[in-house]
Amino acid sequence: MKLDLKDRKILYELDLNCRQSNAQIGKEVGLGRDVVAYRINRMQEEGVIKNFWTAINTFKLGYDVFRIYITLQYVTSDIKKEIIDHFTRYKNTWAVKSAKGEIDLAVILWTKNNYEFYDFWDKTLDKYEEYFSKTIISVYAEAFCYKKSFLLPEKKETSNREMYRLKCGVEPYNIDEMDYKILNEIA
Repeated sequence: MKLDLKDRKILYELDLNCRQSNAQIGKEVGLGRDVVAYRINRMQEEGVIKNFWTAINTFKLGYDVFRIYITLQYVTSDIKKEIIDHFTRYKNTWAVKSAKGEIDLAVILWTKNNYEFYDFWDKTLDKYEEYFSKTIISVYAEAFCYKKSFLLPEKKETSNREMYRLKCGVEPYNIDEMDYKILNEIA
């Protein structure tokens, strides 16, 4: 599918705030709301838009964020699938990405503390360590999200491209079970 300038502007606006109405997007892009809806639906059908997600400040919920980069060895496709399933079944997994190159898997986990992470990691190593030739673990201390200016290369960003910044060490916000359910639905 070839994207024209209007499609790229719609994608840019959705990236800034995917909860804004089609009318609001249309105002920014110069199209009517029905045309915006049509173009968004078309991009979804063509696989350009896979999903819409909510950015959650995990630090505010009292979670630490760990990244694990794994280089695999001696794995069959079945073993690799089993390892990926191991990570995706873990309740605090945020993302599992498979790649080709120096890193074969990238995993991002949210845990309440270091002990919770290392308890999970020790169990993982007990089961799969022979298949890991190299692992790198890092802790998110700060995360940045930037506007996707590559969608509009002709637009010169005159202001800061940073959309938001998430930083560890903040006072956690207490939420109840209903809040968790709502976050689970919109995430």
